[in-house]
Amino acid sequence: MNHIERFRQLTAREREVLDLFCQGLLYRDIGERLFISVKGVKSHMQHIYQKLGLMHLPPKARAFTLREEYWPLVQSEPQAAQAVEPDVEIVDQIEPEVEALIDQDEATMKALVVTEPPKLVPPPRRRSRLACFPLTLIMLVVVAAAFWYFDGLSLIQGAFAQPQSIATDTEPALTVVEVQETPTLTPSQTQSATSVPSDTPLPSATYTLTPRSSATPNFGPVYEVEDWHKEGDLWFRLFDWHIDDERIFLLVELWNQSNQDHYFRWDPNQNGFLEDNLGVKYSINNWFDYGPWDEIVSAGEKIFITYGNYTDVTFVYDSDDLFSPGVTDLYFTLEYFSDIERATWHISVGN
Repeated sequence: MNHIERFRQLTAREREVLDLFCQGLLYRDIGERLFISVKGVKSHMQHIYQKLGLMHLPPKARAFTLREEYWPLVQSEPQAAQAVEPDVEIVDQIEPEVEALIDQDEATMKALVVTEPPKLVPPPRRRSRLACFPLTLIMLVVVAAAFWYFDGLSLIQGAFAQPQSIATDTEPALTVVEVQETPTLTPSQTQSATSVPSDTPLPSATYTLTPRSSATPNFGPVYEVEDWHKEGDLWFRLFDWHIDDERIFLLVELWNQSNQDHYFRWDPNQNGFLEDNLGVKYSINNWFDYGPWDEIVSAGEKIFITYGNYTDVTFVYDSDDLFSPGVTDLYFTLEYFSDIERATWHISVGN
């Protein structure tokens, strides 16, 4: 039974209680809104946990699941036009351990609502130094040619020697040099994911975490670009990819949803693998092979995992085999990367 089928088991009153609880209201405030006692509110909470199968979760995970998976379903329902009226209150008996759990969750949800992490705005993406090199070289050549063509040294000397204005009829005609930037090499007409700041909220009930079937058992679960993979309180995804300077650039994002800082060490040659649909394995570019790299992600922080001194790159592979006949798909696999045992993202190149 999936979470939507479980949600449909809730009564209208239980959905009202769930809605107010996820807003961070205390039980006494919920009771005043719905004209029921605090015991009645707790009785509804017991039914909600039982129907949604949340009793076994720790407090924070239970509160997070209610708020991110089930609350969006409540909000998507049409609102009743009439005001809430008191009804006949039926209070079921609550076991002491269950009531203690429900009492603890009141403070947990309140804290989650108050301290919910703000949307993070990473700095604007910058091109890597290697990607800027061709354009810089072209501009230097153009400037040097213009300086030589117009005898720039003589003009500078003349400007200092003759400060008076120069007659317009003696000025040389300037030739406009039109510079065209070499187009970026792309594998297909499809635009790759842009690297605007990743401020999207955590996936809700409409954003499934269920991967499709693996193309091969070695891939693990397979996702599309920008889809999240969850390991406990850590969320991972392939946020962006592009091709530049005959290399394939990949950017991985991690969101630490736990209340503790997360530390791990990784190495591009040991924790990331790129393979195409023909089974060809791609090599890490030797410019991006510095060995192991330490990473620290603070509690509640969402960051791009970058390698070395680069601000927008996690993995870089040579693209020598990308344009071979028959290559239509790439599969990027993270293996034993932080808490991931193995997860794969699919990239369509359409050659």
